[in-house]
Amino acid sequence: MEVDHVIPEALLSNASRRATVFAELGLAANFDINSYENWLPACGPCNKIKRDTEFKSSLLVQIRLQQLAAKAPKVAAMVEKSVSEAATQKALKVLEQAADAGNLDEETIQVLTSLITRDRPAEMANQPIRLTPIIQILFEKDGTQVVRGPYGIGTRRTDEHAQSSSRCPTCGHIGGWNGARCVVCGTQDDD
Repeated sequence: MEVDHVIPEALLSNASRRATVFAELGLAANFDINSYENWLPACGPCNKIKRDTEFKSSLLVQIRLQQLAAKAPKVAAMVEKSVSEAATQKALKVLEQAADAGNLDEETIQVLTSLITRDRPAEMANQPIRLTPIIQILFEKDGTQVVRGPYGIGTRRTDEHAQSSSRCPTCGHIGGWNGARCVVCGTQDDD
């Protein structure tokens, strides 16, 4: 999927035409072409066919722009939450690796523990603290594991052929890949 601009991005370089299109569509002069209020998902071929086509004012275009404006705050909140969760998982993985390597002193561990347990429900008090999503090993043979994570089933190497390049750039885990998707955090990465 690609980002399709209902009002084409090409209008950013043509102020007079942009003002005319905004007026025709009843949009404020400060309408942001690069915002959730103007973005729709589109497949690559459809997005390329549309390119910089300017839609004429019509009920359908007006309805679509109104729907986008209504959904924009919710989409922005979802994106912010997703980015925040990815950053938190990455930070937790770095801390977990530092702990595994013995690079955290007791005082730092106490501070981190108090942060993690501060808002923990009473029924979870005796449960282990899990810093990263759990993966379950389903099968292992000849240095390859088939694992299940929150984002599906994938494989990972565990022998001398394991490469640091198989580490997820988002969560830092070598938790397994299902094609280009990390089964631990769901990141899509085909590099």
